[in-house]
Amino acid sequence: MAVKKADDVKASHKKNEREKKFSNPFVFFGVVIILVITIVSFILVPAVSFNKGTGKLVFGKYGKQNIEYVVGSYFAQQREALNEQIKPQGTDQIAYQMQAYQVWRGAFERTVIRYAAITEATEAGADVTEAKLDKLMVDYPGFQENGKFSDTRYKAYSLTDQNSIRTNLREETLSNQYYQDIFGVKTSSKETGFVKNMASPERSFKLASFDYNLYPDIEVTAFGTQNADLFRKIKLSRVTATTEKDAKSVLDALQKKSKVFADEVKSHSSDPYAAQGGSMGYQFAYELEKALSSKDDSKKILSLAVGAYSAPIKGAGDSGWSVYRCDEAATAADFSVADTLQSVRGYINRYEKGKIEDYFVKRANEFKAAAAKDFAKACTQFGIKPIDVPAFAINYGDLQFLKPTNQGKQAELASISTDEKILTAMFAAKANDLTDPLITDSSVLVFKVLTDKPAEDSIMNMVGMYFPYIMQQSTNETVANYFLRSPQLKDNFSATFFKYLMPPDQKKN
Repeated sequence: MAVKKADDVKASHKKNEREKKFSNPFVFFGVVIILVITIVSFILVPAVSFNKGTGKLVFGKYGKQNIEYVVGSYFAQQREALNEQIKPQGTDQIAYQMQAYQVWRGAFERTVIRYAAITEATEAGADVTEAKLDKLMVDYPGFQENGKFSDTRYKAYSLTDQNSIRTNLREETLSNQYYQDIFGVKTSSKETGFVKNMASPERSFKLASFDYNLYPDIEVTAFGTQNADLFRKIKLSRVTATTEKDAKSVLDALQKKSKVFADEVKSHSSDPYAAQGGSMGYQFAYELEKALSSKDDSKKILSLAVGAYSAPIKGAGDSGWSVYRCDEAATAADFSVADTLQSVRGYINRYEKGKIEDYFVKRANEFKAAAAKDFAKACTQFGIKPIDVPAFAINYGDLQFLKPTNQGKQAELASISTDEKILTAMFAAKANDLTDPLITDSSVLVFKVLTDKPAEDSIMNMVGMYFPYIMQQSTNETVANYFLRSPQLKDNFSATFFKYLMPPDQKKN
């Protein structure tokens, strides 16, 4: 190929992000060939015959290059290609508009990526010789007749059209060269072998889970009793103003009864309670503390008599200044009431979760001591239903070409694929060992190691066979995301689309 490249063109594109989270490998392997075809068609869509026409829509810019739609342009070609792939289904107007948006957006993104690739290649020193372009022009389908170049067909195009085709062929060659460099980086046999070895051995487990939702009511009641002041309850309304001066004016008007409370809410408040006439309903002391800039101010509010107003009190952050009215006097919490107990539980979950974790870690350690003798018996003793964890290999991030960590879709295992500490503990233990209690967001876990076994040959072979395609897909997605998130991209697609292609009067139809 008569293409001049700077020495560092390939080197500048060899580093690619290779960490990609995948789903079930068996689903993936069934469609991987389709994905590869999609990758190729996404990048190397062949040029189609140039269409004459005028009219231009500019959807943004990449660097100095406008991303514009002109009849016969690459953008137009991609729109036509996507329109064939996503043919409108039915006559539903909303569905049609959504499909139209998808088609145009897809064409826009393909065009951005093409221009970006050309920019990268050009800045790296790549170019296409005139001799090469002459050959491409001779081979251009629109100039062919009976398999040969036709001077008559060539001259049927205007000079403008000929130049446009030549420019398009140059851009296509540079874009293709860029991606050939990107995908020309092959995976080595050692790398493939390393990845194959990641699939084996597989390890199975028994699991005992201590769910935070089972934190005993007696513990919740004890916490509430020890912190009773946090759960005093009062019924309030408030007017919120922007400044302390405005809040003082509100208080003065209310005390002199020159203004009605509801009217002051309408005039000043824009907080979530404004729509209810300023009514806040019942508030716990801890909720007031969180909402105020000074915790001491909550005591002033809680001491109000029915119908009394507070002095202006500053809210937390930029929430303004409020005048509070007491609608019902503060009362002590009754922890025998289910709703109150539930509120205490919610407080602990949100602000004191460590207490729940500590409780179940202690419980799990007691379980582990009993389970060391007999796991099944210990589960019965502690009221736990043991969970079978199907065999899997270490798979941080659930890479698609390996078995997922949570094949059984158990809620207890939902987050372990990205928890290095838990995975390390699970695979560092020996057969029949029990792990120490492991803390997650929703439970404390204790695993018992069962057996290790080699992965099936079919799994190992599939990993080795499809790993290069997986890396190709990952590379393609990495490059696309890099360009579409580049600060060089000025994306005006949505504004242009809805202004010119789907104006407001059309959207109403």
